[in-house]
Amino acid sequence: MKRRRIQTAIVADARRGLEFVVGTLNSPQGSELRQIVKLWQASGPSTLELFVENPTLNRELQAAWRPLLLPTKSGNANINFVGGWGAKEMVAGLGEAGLRHQAVVLFNALIVNPLWGKLAGPCPRCQNYYIKKRESQKVYCSRRCGNAATAEARTREVLEKDRLTKLRMSVEEIQNWTISRTKEDWKPWVAKRVTKRMLKELLRAGTRKLPAEKRASITSKFLTRAVGKGKIIPPTKGSGWRPAAR
Repeated sequence: MKRRRIQTAIVADARRGLEFVVGTLNSPQGSELRQIVKLWQASGPSTLELFVENPTLNRELQAAWRPLLLPTKSGNANINFVGGWGAKEMVAGLGEAGLRHQAVVLFNALIVNPLWGKLAGPCPRCQNYYIKKRESQKVYCSRRCGNAATAEARTREVLEKDRLTKLRMSVEEIQNWTISRTKEDWKPWVAKRVTKRMLKELLRAGTRKLPAEKRASITSKFLTRAVGKGKIIPPTKGSGWRPAAR
């Protein structure tokens, strides 16, 4: 039972240490530590490869390795891995050099932490580092970020699909404009007809009216941009013009 309590205490201390690392990584003062952690992650992570490929960093880490023994009322002692952290006022006075020193000390504490493998990030959506809640959690820091990212990706897919549909319909309606008797300029004429056609398709597919109206809307500016990007060739009346959307 006593051995189990000691193991529990070790894990609890490791957890608190890892939480402190994550808090620093996600703080405005964490830029130096972020740079080191990115190098470490890029190495595998492998401390051997990290030290070999970054000899200057290796020397910094070795020089900053000054853990402190913390006595207890029992027969054992605890280890403070950030013993070389430095007083807040002293480090602040050193400016960027002080932040670098703290980052090196804290990275030392990270790589000897038994829970180092639980550090993950940065989250591709919020850019924060985080502690994994499960082994399979490897991309997003939370379900909230994961769901939001999925929704954003879906929105981009829908917008791209709508853009291509608008281009296709625009090409078809431009051809109709060239053989029509209208005296209206081709851009507003095409824009109105494409908007009407696309709205009809979206409503038929079950899209609610308000979002459907927003998605279907096309303006002369859309056609102007399409011409500028070479997606549409400006037509002339009676030209027999037959462009293809790209």
